[in-house]
Amino acid sequence: RAVIDAANSKLLVATDNHANSYKPSLFRCNLDGTACTHTDISAGQGTYSAYYLSAVIDAVNSKLLVATNNYSGKPSLFRCNLDGTACTHTDISAGQGFGSGDDPSAVIDTVNRKLLVVTTNGDVYTSKPSLFRCNLDGTACTHTDISAGLGPGSGYTPSAVIDTVNSKLLVVTDNYANSGKPWLFRCNLDGTACTHTNISAGQGIASGYWPSAVLDPSNDALRVVTTNGANSLVPWLFSVCLR
Repeated sequence: RAVIDAANSKLLVATDNHANSYKPSLFRCNLDGTACTHTDISAGQGTYSAYYLSAVIDAVNSKLLVATNNYSGKPSLFRCNLDGTACTHTDISAGQGFGSGDDPSAVIDTVNRKLLVVTTNGDVYTSKPSLFRCNLDGTACTHTDISAGLGPGSGYTPSAVIDTVNSKLLVVTDNYANSGKPWLFRCNLDGTACTHTNISAGQGIASGYWPSAVLDPSNDALRVVTTNGANSLVPWLFSVCLR
């Protein structure tokens, strides 16, 4: 997962490093990809401590935040300086059990100074989308089921963004509960008052594989790219008007 450290003009790439027992690693480079360094950012955690991950930068505190699915199957937070030093680890599962941390997608709510991590929760929530909401240092985490009444399998491979204009959390998933189509969950930033919408626009079964969502603020739109299994597994763009 790549993020830009604008303050230091660096490209930061956090990886699930198979060459290092599936622990989280940081590759830090110039913006043209030169002069790269590598740092183990696992903070003493063991094998499979970064099985899938998502990275964001906390610009206020100059920290790299990496949310992972740890070997316990729970969501974890690795918090480091922007050069990969002084890393700490925190369990952010808020009491959820094994399988609650699959496919994490992290965003920062800058207004409320909170880290929001959306996962596929395979614990008691049977692969519905879950929200883990924490302070930026990983403390005081809470858990909320944001599936808005949809059934098991509705929360695979979530991709989260924040609509700052409307103060909403937007989460797109591959909804196995509805034929693997792309699905939008829209919630308050604390995970309350969630709604759900089918955004497949007439595309068929398996059109929502591995969704990746970004905001297009100039056009007041949400853009979602998927691997469209209903159309020869080619990349597909879905657009959702937000106003």
